[in-house]
Amino acid sequence: MLTSEEHRLVEYACKTWADGHVKASLAVFAMLALSSRPQWVGDVQESVREMSRGAMQPDAQTLHRMMRRLDRLGLVRCVRYESRGPGAARKIFALTEVGEAAITAHFSRSWGHLSSQSFVHAWRRVTAKDLPDCACCRGRVRISEWR
Repeated sequence: MLTSEEHRLVEYACKTWADGHVKASLAVFAMLALSSRPQWVGDVQESVREMSRGAMQPDAQTLHRMMRRLDRLGLVRCVRYESRGPGAARKIFALTEVGEAAITAHFSRSWGHLSSQSFVHAWRRVTAKDLPDCACCRGRVRISEWR
């Protein structure tokens, strides 16, 4: 059983890593959502929630700002559709060819290690251990679910 001080340290590490992961991964997840089809921000928002198993809960305003940045970079393109009613035009975002190449390169360069045998063996060692009772360790993903 972890002491309360050890538990606080584990909680701090998990929160810090998760926060950094979410901030760094939101654009990647949004671009992955667009890889299947053009979408409006509400659909992207739902796709990100689903792919992250609820770990990422981006608000629409954050996604709109990020999509505008990705549009300026040429990674996505924005197409406006006029509203049938009195509302504003709807923006639909699509992944560009450059965006598709960027996301493919990112996964092969930055996340390619996730399929290496040494990473998989290390992951199995860590996830197979009986962990001390700790709130952040409950419900952790097993390697069988990860693959």
